[in-house]
Amino acid sequence: MKVFSSTSRITCSGVNRGALVQETYAVFRSWDFTCSKQANFDRIRETNTINAPSANGLKAVLKDLSIRFDPEGIDKPLVVLAQHELSLDLWRPELLWHLAHSEHLVMDFLSNWLYPRIHDGHVQFTPAEVSAGYRWLMEPSKLVKKPWSETTLQGLSSGLLRMVSAFGLLEGKTIKRAVPYHLAEPCFLYVLQALQERGVSSNKIVEAEDWRIFLLSPQDVHQELLRLHQYRKVVYQTAGSLVELRLPASDLLTYAKGWPL
Repeated sequence: MKVFSSTSRITCSGVNRGALVQETYAVFRSWDFTCSKQANFDRIRETNTINAPSANGLKAVLKDLSIRFDPEGIDKPLVVLAQHELSLDLWRPELLWHLAHSEHLVMDFLSNWLYPRIHDGHVQFTPAEVSAGYRWLMEPSKLVKKPWSETTLQGLSSGLLRMVSAFGLLEGKTIKRAVPYHLAEPCFLYVLQALQERGVSSNKIVEAEDWRIFLLSPQDVHQELLRLHQYRKVVYQTAGSLVELRLPASDLLTYAKGWPL
């Protein structure tokens, strides 16, 4: 599946930043929608809301989050959920979905590298294996400013494995292991709402690339939709190539504001 467009420019800076789960959660919990994005970040910098150990560390994290997210726009539902004081266990999958759409390398790694290997039965993964899959970044390409060095590639490989582990998809130290992963029902519905809002048609939604972020196959998604239909959480009916799908909210922000429905 294609992740990078002809206008994409790939850097490893986003992966090197790490998941920043708790930092993002703390920033979004304190977000004030009556103020501008810059005003929010200025206030958070002054109060050190995330309890960064140093001024330089705080500045770096806030710069990274400013690049990564748009709290006033596409990422607003994620901010709203943080302000509902969800547990990190429930909030983390939504963060991963937004992060994967912000960081193209993360999306590519999950959907095109990790997902097919896990579904082929692989259970252990090393940075060397990841590096082997991304050696094309060491060649001249429109996708990179200049060919990557071996050191940069190794850092990327370790960083991708660490980031995915922060979201509970892998565990272990140097050698990572696949672990059973369950996408909770309200989180599954969140992704459904997001896909529908982005214009994915009902007959394409089961096979959407986004499910690979959570290691879900089209059959997994189909079965979960049938279960949700049975319990009247959604309307999901199929007749050949025709699919009717009705979700609990009119849009993603409405769903986030009404969480859990």
